Amino acid sequence: MPDESNSNHRKPGKQDVAAADREFAARVQAAEDARREARLKLSPEAAERVRQQRAAGIGPATPGTGPRMLPGMAMIALFVLVYALMNVVAAWRGMFGDGVTRYGTLAICTMLVVGVFGFLRLRRWGWALVLGGTLFTALSYVLRFITAHVPLSQGLGMLVWAAFFTVFFLYLVRDEVRSSVR
Repeated sequence: MPDESNSNHRKPGKQDVAAADREFAARVQAAEDARREARLKLSPEAAERVRQQRAAGIGPATPGTGPRMLPGMAMIALFVLVYALMNVVAAWRGMFGDGVTRYGTLAICTMLVVGVFGFLRLRRWGWALVLGGTLFTALSYVLRFITAHVPLSQGLGMLVWAAFFTVFFLYLVRDEVRSSVR
């Protein structure tokens, strides 16, 4: 049984517990950093730079963090890419005629393809081109339906395509999407 008069035996105070918690958290963080550095295969210089940035509170917390592509963004990019390439093939085969429509289609599809590749790299200019392309395509389908003067049963396909591209446009203007492009 410990002697009550022994001064070495005392209950830990709040300050002692807080200091121990900070020390434990620092050891856990150091172990996590070592595992992350080993997993990412960082050079010692890069690892030290990351530690200094974290200590100063600047830069990303870990390498490779930052804006990420949302699944909907990837799906829209791939859909617009396939759609634009199908229209390029159709224009080359003469399905849009031989005049201004053919070259206009080729120009718009070229801008869409370039925009998709920029968008896949999370660039703001790529996002803007894809956003403009989806809005332009939706409006062109609505305009084509209005000017064709066809009954709703025959022009329903154009309105469905317009609805698809309108949903894509509305997805792309969300804050989460805008904040992930730079």
